[in-house]
Amino acid sequence: MKMEETLMFCEGSELFSALQNIDPDARQAIMQHIMELMYEWTRNSQFDLDDEVKLRPYLTTLLRLSYECPYEQERLKCQDLLRDLKDEYQINVPERLPTRPSLFIDISEAEGFNPKDESVQNLFIDSYLTTGRITNIAKVMSCHPTYMKIFQETHNQLFYGPGLLPYHWRHYIAILAASRHRCLYMMQLHAEAFRLYQRDIHWLQGSSNASQKLINFEPLLNRLIYQPWTIQKEHIDELVVGESAWSISELVQAVVIASHVISVVGFYYGCGIHDEIDFKDGHTYSELAINGKNDEDNLVYTMNQTKKKQDISDEEKRYKLLSVMSEYKVLQERHELLSEDKVLEEIEMFFRQETNHLADESESEDKKISIIDNFMGNGSIDQSADFAKLSLEDRQQMALRTQEFSWEDQGFSVVSRYYNDIIELLDDKFRIIYNLTYNRMGDTTNTDTKVLRTAVWNYVQMMKGVWDDYLYTSINKLVATDFKQYIKVVACRPEKTSQYLFHSGVYLYNGSEQIHLNLLFLEARNQAQLLHALRAIMQHSLA
Repeated sequence: MKMEETLMFCEGSELFSALQNIDPDARQAIMQHIMELMYEWTRNSQFDLDDEVKLRPYLTTLLRLSYECPYEQERLKCQDLLRDLKDEYQINVPERLPTRPSLFIDISEAEGFNPKDESVQNLFIDSYLTTGRITNIAKVMSCHPTYMKIFQETHNQLFYGPGLLPYHWRHYIAILAASRHRCLYMMQLHAEAFRLYQRDIHWLQGSSNASQKLINFEPLLNRLIYQPWTIQKEHIDELVVGESAWSISELVQAVVIASHVISVVGFYYGCGIHDEIDFKDGHTYSELAINGKNDEDNLVYTMNQTKKKQDISDEEKRYKLLSVMSEYKVLQERHELLSEDKVLEEIEMFFRQETNHLADESESEDKKISIIDNFMGNGSIDQSADFAKLSLEDRQQMALRTQEFSWEDQGFSVVSRYYNDIIELLDDKFRIIYNLTYNRMGDTTNTDTKVLRTAVWNYVQMMKGVWDDYLYTSINKLVATDFKQYIKVVACRPEKTSQYLFHSGVYLYNGSEQIHLNLLFLEARNQAQLLHALRAIMQHSLA
């Protein structure tokens, strides 16, 4: 079987995982051992095509570490080793492509981006020691270090902390979840981790080779991703019986992991995260590609020139938005708890406006078959289902009302009972991003952005079938149609996100604000999905 037919693109990382060591003497000895192995391998190889293919994963991992290893001594040795292989052994070594972490956002100009800050450096080191990487997702998130810290702690606890599920199962669930939005980037990251815990690579050829217990989980996974509002007690009942039965604690852990990964996939697409250096589009073996003008730079330059022409209208729109936010802040302060009839009236008025104003984002599907399809399962669920387009009766029947089942009350309690190791981190993460503010918008300071942040949060959750006590008609005044289109795609069909959709949706906001908004999308979706699944689990437990 060809390497491309399994998720094995990053197998070279196994050799280098021992470098994830806080002890400098141990790292030095390990690096020396790696160098000796590489030199011996190159001396004893004839370097036909098969040898070159086998060597490439190790070379690309070396390349990544030569740029990203947080320890200078090992970073420099990786650079020396690549140079020796090229100059003394005439090995065709890869070169890093001149790309930034995000295709959409120049984070070097983003407010709050300071990779030399000690607290950010410590977060990067922690990420490297735990996962062996400082991902482009982490670099983009570092513009908001308060959130990044709790996110990273939660992520590490999910995949490397206590829990009933074996480590390789956790990463495999992540692979299955990422495949649903065709996110090869996230699949590769977790396939790399999977290989460190499980030597049986047949699982990486497709989900049909995995444990039957994991295969049984896929229908619930599909609902969680595409139609979380359809999750019912019966779907939980089916999983906890039979030879491959799940325990409730295992199931809660699997759901929390899957929901986390699905939501991070949305952040990946929403911010246009670029491939890692050792992934396919992060390096090249052609000097022409390195020395030539970067198409990405050309695109960003064109976008910036277009934005300069719009600066006057942008400022006018920004001040108008600030005015509307101020107006609705007053409205909120006067607003008392709505009656159930008033809530339903607000919701239906919002949905009438929604279906009239938003274009249908459906596009022709890419029919090209790839390794991703091997992990998609055989589920027949409608992947393009839209809660806003359900009938009035179906919406009212399937919606989850937070007055009846909220995260703060029931959701927290269910996770605390069955997966207590994660509950405090998960709760802190939701709270931090929901309240995160710098009291500014662009160059305007002393600005209360709570109204806009709340509108965005509730809009995402509304798209996922979660209703709150909220004036939903305010969303259509606070959030422009292009912005809503972008939010909806990122939160529901993130693989459909495009450079044009991003720019037309959030061009009013600076880079740091664009990242902040995508973090709101991430956690609003995550919480909404969890609420639907946890409600069904609670109903099962009480039956």
